[in-house]
Amino acid sequence: MNEKLSDKARAFLAKKPTLVGRVLGCNVYEHPTFGDESPLYMVTSEGQLRVLAFYELPSEDELSRELSRV
Repeated sequence: MNEKLSDKARAFLAKKPTLVGRVLGCNVYEHPTFGDESPLYMVTSEGQLRVLAFYELPSEDELSRELSRV
């Protein structure tokens, strides 16, 4: 996946965020500075960085609904 990361995703991952889990094939992380005081971040399978509306690891259904709103 590293070869197709966006510049934003690469910079985010360089800060060594905590991996919370993997949902729908996407890695979900805590913010590297604010931790659980900030919404979760996701690196999509396309290598894009997205801020999620969740503070805890979402279920597949929750994440599917969130992604369909885009």
